[in-house]
Amino acid sequence: MKKRPAAYQKEPGGERGNFHRPGERKRTSPGQEDGRIYVNKPEEGGINSPRPEEGRRNFLRRAWKILGLVAVAELFIFLVSLLKPSREAGSSEPGATLRVIGNIEDFPSGTMTPDRINKLYIIREKEGGFLALSIVCPHLGCSVLWDETKKQFDCPCHSSAFDRQGVVLSSPAPRPLDYFPVIIEEGKVKVDISRQTKRKRFEQEQVTYAV
Repeated sequence: MKKRPAAYQKEPGGERGNFHRPGERKRTSPGQEDGRIYVNKPEEGGINSPRPEEGRRNFLRRAWKILGLVAVAELFIFLVSLLKPSREAGSSEPGATLRVIGNIEDFPSGTMTPDRINKLYIIREKEGGFLALSIVCPHLGCSVLWDETKKQFDCPCHSSAFDRQGVVLSSPAPRPLDYFPVIIEEGKVKVDISRQTKRKRFEQEQVTYAV
């Protein structure tokens, strides 16, 4: 029987044909190196790959998180703009917070005039009196809108409603709209924005008449 050359030795317990020369590094099969076994990554669409339903759910969760962050940021900016005093209001000059809204004739009787800059409404009653109401809903700070058809203020955020004098018609608003003192001087309608006043009800003394 012909003997194998001495240069080749069979590894004990090895499979047929698994020979190597003395000092030669042991050959490894694919996925194995130095006795360690490496498992290949599952192919796309395999058993361990993410399911389409899970991918859609993850996408929707991320989308809702982004929308929530945007909503919180917008609310924060809105609240900061309400709390931040204007340059004129922060001035140390006398009468800096007394704003001239317009002339008396600019406000016909029975009208409702918004002033977005000073965040208020000027109400001219039918008998000629003036009432200045805050545009800010006392619930969570949204800007109320005047509905000419219903003759009331509506809050677009939480459906609070107020009548012409700012009195609550429907909750969740906890109190009437705040009001500002109106001053009539030399035919001018002026409002002191530094004296925004909370109230529990409408009283006739809150209305200012031209002398």
